[in-house]
Amino acid sequence: MLNIVIFVISFLGAVGFIAATDYWQKWTGKKQSVTLTTKIIVSFSCLVLLAGTLLLLITQSFGNEIPLQKKIWLSAFQAMTALTTVGFNTASIPEMSHSALFLLVILMVIGASPAGTGGGIKSTTIVAVFAQMVSTFRGKTNVTFMGHQIPGYRLRLANASFAFYIGILVIGSYFLNMFDNHAVFETIFEAASALGTVGLSMGITPTLSAAGKIIVILLMMLGRIGPLSLGLALFYDKNRMDDLGWPEDVAI
Repeated sequence: MLNIVIFVISFLGAVGFIAATDYWQKWTGKKQSVTLTTKIIVSFSCLVLLAGTLLLLITQSFGNEIPLQKKIWLSAFQAMTALTTVGFNTASIPEMSHSALFLLVILMVIGASPAGTGGGIKSTTIVAVFAQMVSTFRGKTNVTFMGHQIPGYRLRLANASFAFYIGILVIGSYFLNMFDNHAVFETIFEAASALGTVGLSMGITPTLSAAGKIIVILLMMLGRIGPLSLGLALFYDKNRMDDLGWPEDVAI
């Protein structure tokens, strides 16, 4: 029961208050349907959580001696705790298989949703980048998803946030490997957990050097601020001319 309570509270917190308010207004008759953002947040979060659970279950993450029923619950809980970035664990992280740990890194990078309590790139950003990729491969000019067109400015914000987040993760992982002599994947796991403000660890955090701990602190602070807020604070200039009149390179 304790795990169930933690599971539900963590998921609701990661989904966010916008989605909760949206569904409450629909159920109370104040609106006919929920917004596209809410549909994306809930459907994407449930889909990724289900996929993460199934993949953890089939990768022999927790050993063969554990009963199937317990494996299912362990898989669901660990997928939830990585995706929602709450940082709880009911299994020993260092003892999990390499494929399971890699999956946890992916879930931590994806993260929660806008207006939620979690970190990560955010579900709507992932969906926007994916929708643009699919539309580009199909030769379409406009980007659509679930019967709606995604505005261009939201796509630009999504692409910028995605690239900026991955860039910070790569740089943080590089410097962690530079200052500490740990296995490469262990430092990547720590960096992804820190930037996503998750808290999961493979157990190397206490053994990091002073420089390594400073890097982890910086990653946690940057992850809490968020890639979009940080990028706007560093680079936004409303007075700079947007259209420079430069010729376009048609070969790109």
